[in-house]
Amino acid sequence: LVCALPAVAHDRNGHDRQFTNTVFATGATIMHPAPNGPEPISAPDDITYLDGHIFVGFQNGVGPQGQPSSTGNADSTIVEFDRRGRAIGQWDVVGKCDGLTADPQTDRVIATVNEDANSSLYTIDPSRHGGVVHYSYDEPLPSDGGTDAISIFRGTILISASAPGTTGAAAPQPSYPAVYRVALDAARRIATVQPLFYDEASATVAVGDG
Repeated sequence: LVCALPAVAHDRNGHDRQFTNTVFATGATIMHPAPNGPEPISAPDDITYLDGHIFVGFQNGVGPQGQPSSTGNADSTIVEFDRRGRAIGQWDVVGKCDGLTADPQTDRVIATVNEDANSSLYTIDPSRHGGVVHYSYDEPLPSDGGTDAISIFRGTILISASAPGTTGAAAPQPSYPAVYRVALDAARRIATVQPLFYDEASATVAVGDG
């Protein structure tokens, strides 16, 4: 279920400003193929916006390392909704979709799957029929975990190194990247990862107590 969350805001005089809770869209009636026949999509997670449309990743019970759900399903479903909440497109990807963002420079949606281990990446071109491309990482992830949240900064794809140490030494480790810089090779369908900074990198506090 995708909805606007209830909240209370305050103006500069301390007066409450109420927001209402309104359902935008639901996946309860949207079906996708599964081993035992079509089943409803479920467990919405990440959300993004591209060209006036909303895209939502539904995890469908898949585990964080890509383990099949209790019904044997191994696919997540990304759904495209228009501004009225109508589903106008959907794509299944193998694995648990836990990171989703839009790249307005390429008009593509980017999804990461399996945030703990066995991770990979997909791009979706909503304008093309079957416009899903699956990318494998060019090396075993040096964080010994998976990938999750995605940001686009000045045309560069940045992806968080999720669950470090799942398949190796427990985190934190100075050798574990915290964020990857990712470049996509469409011809080879390879996503090259380079550490942007590490799990134990020092930082400067930019915001004071006041």
